[in-house]
Amino acid sequence: MGWKFDYMVKKIERDSRKFRQIIRGKIKKELKKYITKAGQHTYPPDRTPVF
Repeated sequence: MGWKFDYMVKKIERDSRKFRQIIRGKIKKELKKYITKAGQHTYPPDRTPVF
């Protein structure tokens, strides 16, 4: 194997890491949306909760 092979392997690994970071960021962003929505209790105006 030569330096070209090593270069290609490193490039693929770098691209793979970048892809994982992008996906992880998108998943966190989506989770944040659901978590903040779950914390909000919204009720229709005609159905206010009775505690």
